[in-house]
Amino acid sequence: MGFQRRQLQFGIAGLVSLCILAGCQSKAPEEAEPEPEVTVDVAPVLGTSSSEKIASHAVIYPIQQSPVSPKISAPIRKLYV
Repeated sequence: MGFQRRQLQFGIAGLVSLCILAGCQSKAPEEAEPEPEVTVDVAPVLGTSSSEKIASHAVIYPIQQSPVSPKISAPIRKLYV
């Protein structure tokens, strides 16, 4: 009975390893479709200075907030933010 069980275990292990090896085979590269040619318009870059000033009223909100509190109970002398 132990011999048959061991044979079954080796058979299952062999089938599993065979399936793994069959899945790792390299496939033949498929022929890719030729990419269509695209025309692109190009313009030269001109360097100029910009002297525009914009003034506006705004309200700033933080992206994330974190509560600042000491890990021990003692007076805070300086708080670096």
